[in-house]
Amino acid sequence: MNPRLSITKGFFLSKLLFKSFLLALGIYNLLIAFAQFVFTDLFIPSIGLSHLMGPPFFPRVSAIFEFIVGIGFFISFSDPRRYRAFTWLIALSKILVGCLFIGQYLIRTGPPPLLTIGFIEIFMGIAVFILDLVSAASEHRNHT
Repeated sequence: MNPRLSITKGFFLSKLLFKSFLLALGIYNLLIAFAQFVFTDLFIPSIGLSHLMGPPFFPRVSAIFEFIVGIGFFISFSDPRRYRAFTWLIALSKILVGCLFIGQYLIRTGPPPLLTIGFIEIFMGIAVFILDLVSAASEHRNHT
């Protein structure tokens, strides 16, 4: 088998996986934003949160943040190489939000679902970094 062909195939698969993950994250964040914004009274209690955890407008602000992040992942999906810095900024924000959720749980002011949500947010942010690095490494190998 031609080694050049296998490198090209590896690059294609890693880029496809990365773009697919960005698309999935965009959809996920937009769905969460929609649920938080439209069904606030149903969504917030369903994940164990209460309105007592913050001001009444907090779920709406959180929904706007999720919406912006979802749109950001769609922008990154359109051209991951061009928007790499933007993608990293969004991934870093996911990690920081996850750390805040876990911290809130650990200081005993947050319900148990915050721990799970925090780990999911951190996982998503780290996965974006890893997939981007693998995609970039494959692209670099393909050009050398």
